[in-house]
Amino acid sequence: MLVLLAFGAFVIDYSALWISRNQAQNAADAGALAGAAAISFDGAVDKANRGRNVAWNMAHAQSVWGARPGVEPPISPYGGGIPLCEDRPDSCIRVDVHRDGSFGSASMPTFLANLFGQTSQPTRAMAVAQTAPATGTACMKPWLIPDRWTDNKLPANAFDDPDDIYIAPTVNEDGVISYGTGWTPADIGTELVLKPGNPSGAISPSDFFEIETATDYEESISGCRITKSIGDMVDALPGSRVGPTASGVEALLEANPNGAIVTIGMFNPHEFAIQDRQSGNFPLHIVNLLAFKIDHMTGGTVYGTIVGAPSSMLTVCNTPPCPTSTGLVSVIRLIR
Repeated sequence: MLVLLAFGAFVIDYSALWISRNQAQNAADAGALAGAAAISFDGAVDKANRGRNVAWNMAHAQSVWGARPGVEPPISPYGGGIPLCEDRPDSCIRVDVHRDGSFGSASMPTFLANLFGQTSQPTRAMAVAQTAPATGTACMKPWLIPDRWTDNKLPANAFDDPDDIYIAPTVNEDGVISYGTGWTPADIGTELVLKPGNPSGAISPSDFFEIETATDYEESISGCRITKSIGDMVDALPGSRVGPTASGVEALLEANPNGAIVTIGMFNPHEFAIQDRQSGNFPLHIVNLLAFKIDHMTGGTVYGTIVGAPSSMLTVCNTPPCPTSTGLVSVIRLIR
């Protein structure tokens, strides 16, 4: 009987410990991911505190063996030798979850082991999440739009070279971002209108051009057929196929009735202005990525908003040299 009770304590109590350990890890993971998302998309003034608060509340809201866990005040920024955080310590957040009697938590109970003097069993978990600037996507929509420039010459909203100025985004050796004249994370929430562009005329900020979709343009709007990164050169075409554009957007919105968030590329308007575009197709480099929430389409015009939502289809470069990314679109990921 004694052996059976000891074996039962091992099976039941130890299993309960590991079930609660998995639940604690889920709580830590959820808190760290939520905190990293807040760091990425909230305002720069108080983003670290906001990230900590979001992380704590998310982790504390979870259940570990039927009770709220204790959560240490999350650490942000977090360095300490965590891989991928040493060069960008302000991009990481660590969350520690307890079910061990500390930070307001209760230790895990025992069921049979208390017969042998073991009345509780502690468990805890830790997670670190990071927000990293996205440098590529496996689901780019077949649209390329101009990055923002400084208008110095009338008419407004038309790029006049060389009077109007475009400065491309850069990141120095210390990871400090210079946005140039382009779109920045501060522009998240800005309404944007996309209309077919005319390659033979001056571009406006809302023009879009088709990229590399001679046969599957509509399918590339409704699905994922284009994989590209910042720095890639693409073949651009006039974006004048209103019917296929409307059909693709309609299918996309049917699958996402609250608005479809897509990733599109941006090009250097100066590069556009200095080349011969009379032949139809013309090459352009992708200088940055933009997340765009499509609300609706009227005629050949697509209406939506710049957003910062991450996507599982976004990719990030970890092996230098890496293309310049200003973090306008970010990848949120667990790294420990």
